[in-house]
Amino acid sequence: MKDKLTLIILGVLTALGYITITIFLPIPTFIKYENILYASLYILFTYIAIRKTNIPLLTLIFFNIGRISRSIITSYGEVARLALEHLPLLIYLIIYGLYIAYLSWKE
Repeated sequence: MKDKLTLIILGVLTALGYITITIFLPIPTFIKYENILYASLYILFTYIAIRKTNIPLLTLIFFNIGRISRSIITSYGEVARLALEHLPLLIYLIIYGLYIAYLSWKE
């Protein structure tokens, strides 16, 4: 039960983070739609993780880690212009992903 509550809290916090960024930061329209899609997927995949399997949620988290990491280090190996802004999200997603992986291993 504790793991399910933690899953719900993390899923909702992640979705709220994406929605908050979309509302309050001046970002391109495409990124706004992308963030709304990610928020929806985090809610949906959290529900699936509670009911059946963690695999979709784990896949989304690690896909997102790869996406965010390119905002920190470019494909040329240089530090990106918005690296500091994306670093907290990357750290959060890594911890989140490791927690979900641990839950999957534990079952």
